Amino acid sequence: MPNISTLVLGIYAGTIFVALAFSRQFNKEFQDKYPSKRPFTWGFFISIVGVLISAIAGYIYILDVILEPHKGVYMGLVKATTSFITAVVYYFMFKRNRVAWVIGTVGSLNPILWIINGIYLKHRWQEMDPNRKE
Repeated sequence: MPNISTLVLGIYAGTIFVALAFSRQFNKEFQDKYPSKRPFTWGFFISIVGVLISAIAGYIYILDVILEPHKGVYMGLVKATTSFITAVVYYFMFKRNRVAWVIGTVGSLNPILWIINGIYLKHRWQEMDPNRKE
């Protein structure tokens, strides 16, 4: 039986491959629908990875609470709730919501992602205006 580290790495690798495939497909459909807009492949990729990883983590935390309640039910439920809220933020990032992009980027606590997403958003900020007609 594989250890937990192998399982987690497998989940991450699988998530990245799924996100790559889906982000390309979503971007193709997006470009067909809005040919004048810039590509959004990175946005779709980050959003899909975020939703999948956050949801999977939330379910793992719930499973942990159910299977091993002596570890601390309260903390497990807090982590699960946080994971599910994060998944919702990434869903709205997928929908090209500016506020979600800022919250998701800062909330990642990853300075490298801050730089990458900052540059990415700088070029797409006007396109993501909620009052702008598609």
